[in-house]
Amino acid sequence: MGNVFSGYADDEGSLDSTDDSSDDGRNAKAVALTTDAFGTFDGTPGRWIPFKERVLGKAGAAGYDAIFQERCQLKRANRNANKRIFYLLKLATTGGGASALVNRHEQAQNGHGAWQALLTYYEGPIAANEAAKLTRAHLFNLRLRPKDDATLYMNNFNMYTDQLIKLKRPEAEGTLVDMFLDSILDDKYDVTKNLCRQLKYKTVAECMEAVRFANNAAIRDSVIESGDTVQHLRTKLRRLQDGSKTDTTPGGDNPTSTKLAPTSGPGRYYKYSEWQALTPEQRKEILLARGAKRTPRRAKTKPPPSEEPEVEPASTP
Repeated sequence: MGNVFSGYADDEGSLDSTDDSSDDGRNAKAVALTTDAFGTFDGTPGRWIPFKERVLGKAGAAGYDAIFQERCQLKRANRNANKRIFYLLKLATTGGGASALVNRHEQAQNGHGAWQALLTYYEGPIAANEAAKLTRAHLFNLRLRPKDDATLYMNNFNMYTDQLIKLKRPEAEGTLVDMFLDSILDDKYDVTKNLCRQLKYKTVAECMEAVRFANNAAIRDSVIESGDTVQHLRTKLRRLQDGSKTDTTPGGDNPTSTKLAPTSGPGRYYKYSEWQALTPEQRKEILLARGAKRTPRRAKTKPPPSEEPEVEPASTP
């Protein structure tokens, strides 16, 4: 949370609409924007799309979205809003190329012009190709290995494909399907991958739905198996009459014994209602039979004083 950069309703609308709509942004209430609202952008083409989404989201929530539209008409009424957007972009751009594009509009303090300059460059042919190349490299390097999160893998796959679409350089759907299935290296999805290929799924969404179903089934099976392990644990143990238990698993050379509460006899456990019905003497006998209540040890007594006469030290002449 940074310092409050704008929080006063001293701006009118930042957009003169050309249609017949009665609301052209003039009635939007100003919301405080902090100095770090737009984050930082170092000018790397591969980070342009996340930065753009953050800026448009923050500006739209604060009511400044009209400044970022191409048909925005700058007038005296929206001068302060345009000025504030410029300084927010100036604080956000830390890279040499991005800072240079914004600083060109410093004299006029034109936030709209600075944003359009960023759009023109980073969504132009050169920077967009570079950004698409980096995004496609991230997409090719995605892998779903054993013990990896399948949901996280699918979310990252969708994120990179969406960035390619926004850069107007999308990948073919058939290529994405093959890439998505080939990047799954976890053996537990082999059946799902073969099923997707046999059914000739043509979209990534269908393949993701199959992987998601297999992932949920694997989670359910793991929960059931863990429940069975706990449930059948007692069947592997044999309780003896003296209250000890030994592991009956074959192959155990030296089974360890652990003292348990006896299931029969005077020291057995009782239900709560049965325990309440017992007298104090009966409870005492039960606890003594279990070994839980023992007689206190005798307190250590000091040894009796020696009866020998004390020898006085020899006096010096």
